[in-house]
Amino acid sequence: MFHVEHSHQECRESLQRHGSITLPRSKKQIPRRGDSDRRHLWEGTIVKNIEELNVNVFELFSKDWALLTAGSIGSYNAMTIGWGQLGTLWNKNVVTFFVKPVRFTHGFMDADEYFTVSFYPKEYQRDLTILGSKSGRDGDKIALTRLTPQAAEHGVTFAQARLTLICKKIYRHDMELAGIPSGAAEIYYAKEAPHTIYIGEVTGFVEN
Repeated sequence: MFHVEHSHQECRESLQRHGSITLPRSKKQIPRRGDSDRRHLWEGTIVKNIEELNVNVFELFSKDWALLTAGSIGSYNAMTIGWGQLGTLWNKNVVTFFVKPVRFTHGFMDADEYFTVSFYPKEYQRDLTILGSKSGRDGDKIALTRLTPQAAEHGVTFAQARLTLICKKIYRHDMELAGIPSGAAEIYYAKEAPHTIYIGEVTGFVEN
């Protein structure tokens, strides 16, 4: 399964332990929001039926990071994700993931009906590191990366993504601290409120 978010500090510390990525200095200024607009690709993308998707779900989520992106091409936010689930619910193909209320993306998820989950070649891992350790509240963090925003059906993805899932939000629920195992609560929720659970119907996908 893949978990949608760690705190910024957790993301940085995890990557530093692996020693394979040089993280951007935290004092580096994030460009103003909109600085990456010049790179938007407005031409349409070909969306395939989800029945055509052929991937190893467990390998896809356990070995690769992904981006969760919510909003429209004119106003959106993307965050790196590492936890979540794919499966079936109410006779629908669904993706389930978790976002803490403190994350900037949380507001976009609550406001929008659709979102995307996109996966990338290993060469873009550093770019995903930036998006997992910077906040869109502070400026245009996309401009710090090599990623090119691209309008997709009902949402936004990036031209460098090898796979993008197009999803329609069908359920949300705030986790209750009382129901979370004490060990997990101490690790993940000592300083921040628990995640919100989001479930989305996978309505199609885009491959590059």
